[in-house]
This record gives sequence, C-alpha cells and structure tokens, in this order.
Amino acid sequence: MSVYGNKEIFNSAPYVEAGAETSMKPEAAVAIARMKGDLFEFLRYVRIQEPDELSAEYVLWPHLIDFYNQLQTHKLIYLVKAKQIGVSWALAILALWEIYTKEGWIVLEISKGQNESRE
Repeated sequence: MSVYGNKEIFNSAPYVEAGAETSMKPEAAVAIARMKGDLFEFLRYVRIQEPDELSAEYVLWPHLIDFYNQLQTHKLIYLVKAKQIGVSWALAILALWEIYTKEGWIVLEISKGQNESRE
C-alpha cells in the first residue's frame, strides 16, 4: 500500500509559504499553502497504489468525509468497523498530510498483514 501526493507540487519544500522566495512555480507555492491548512484540499492531490497495480486517484467516499472531520476534531476515536471501508487508507493519508504540513511531526503506523489478521 502506498500513498503519495502530486510529485510536481511535493518535490518542493513542504513548509514554504505562498509568496516566499523559491524556485518553485507560483501555483505550486499557492497549492502548498492551501493544503497546509486544509486536509480536504490536500486530498485533491492524493493518489493511492496497491502492490503490483497502477496508481489511482483517491476517491473520497461519503463516510470518509465524516471520518476525516472526526479525526481532526478529537484526539481519541473508538472505531468499530467492517473491512474494506477505506479507514487504513484514510489514516495513512492523514499521517502523510501531518508529515507534509507540520514541522517535526512523527508518525508510527503499524498494521497487521492479511495472514496475521486471520489468526
């Protein structure tokens, strides 16, 4: 599982403010500044990739909009969920956004593999 943002935009320094002196394109600096304060703006640029598959545009399912809002509102969330509803992707994407937008942000994500989860 891989999550990444638009390479043209994110090859630039992630903490650059719009209008700062850089060699990046002005539209890239503006996009980075917008994404820094808005997770949903960041989601517009996200692509996902499963092993051995081509990357695909991230589809923001309606239930995930509420999930992202809850993640931004509360420090701790108890979640009972079914499989394959996009929560793992959502958490990975949120972690990536935090890394790109908050200096010194550290993320540890641990996930059981499919075989381990069956046991």
